[in-house]
Amino acid sequence: MALAILWRARAIGYLDPTGMILSGICAVILAILVGLLLLSKLRGDYFALGTLGLGEILHVVAINGGRVTQGPMGINLPSDAYISMTYYYFIALAIAIVTLAVVHLMARSSIGLAMVAIRENEVAAAANGASTVQKSGRQS
Repeated sequence: MALAILWRARAIGYLDPTGMILSGICAVILAILVGLLLLSKLRGDYFALGTLGLGEILHVVAINGGRVTQGPMGINLPSDAYISMTYYYFIALAIAIVTLAVVHLMARSSIGLAMVAIRENEVAAAANGASTVQKSGRQS
């Protein structure tokens, strides 16, 4: 949706590589905001319900977005703006390779090990010094 909104605002070209990267950055920013806001307050099943509720809120915002999202009809993008998808395929492939490299490096770092420890047992990870973003002091 970010790519379509930026294209309609004439901030980027249609299927512009910059737009593809900006769309990914928008998704990362949203994920970080959701993670920081929900993880600092919710645990376990409540976190799952919170993310589900946030997804529904974003769905309603997109449907009732007025001129920005074109409501339930969505944003229509032209299909005749490109001749071949080969160029975009290689851009997407490069983005995928960079993403895999970052995930691989992160999984082998101390941050990645802390994430695995938190996934397996949050209380034990916190006892061993891993930051679990618990500010409320409550355990569930």
